[in-house]
Amino acid sequence: MIEFDPDHEFFFAEGAAAEMGGLHQVQYAAQRPKFDVLFDMSMLDASPEQIKEWVDKVFFTKSKDWEYEGEWRMLKPLKAATTVHTTDAVDIHFFKLPSACIKSVILGQRMSADLKQAMVISLRADTRYADLLISEAYSSDEDFKIEVGPYPIAR
Repeated sequence: MIEFDPDHEFFFAEGAAAEMGGLHQVQYAAQRPKFDVLFDMSMLDASPEQIKEWVDKVFFTKSKDWEYEGEWRMLKPLKAATTVHTTDAVDIHFFKLPSACIKSVILGQRMSADLKQAMVISLRADTRYADLLISEAYSSDEDFKIEVGPYPIAR
């Protein structure tokens, strides 16, 4: 998992793009959002408030089951992609992410030791990430939960 610096300028959109392109906190709901099919098919006449409400329902709403994540999301126009990888099924759009907006990396609980080691070596070999905080997730010895602590050979 990658922890980002939410105060980094990359996450702030300006002007009209701020409504849709900036950082947004995900809302968690017990029920799926309801959609008005006629409205959804006629977005051309929608007010900015109606469009924002629709975008919030579609892109920024998740089940309450995931509330513990405290997730934030952002949207970028596909035409702003740095690279597009075309497959038989879909086009995958990639965007440049400034290295300075990455605060830390948490290695997953189920990652193999070899993969963890390879990631640490790769990150430490890149001067942009030489001082990056690297942690790992692990099962609690006492509770049914995942804990995060320092990765033992992260420096």
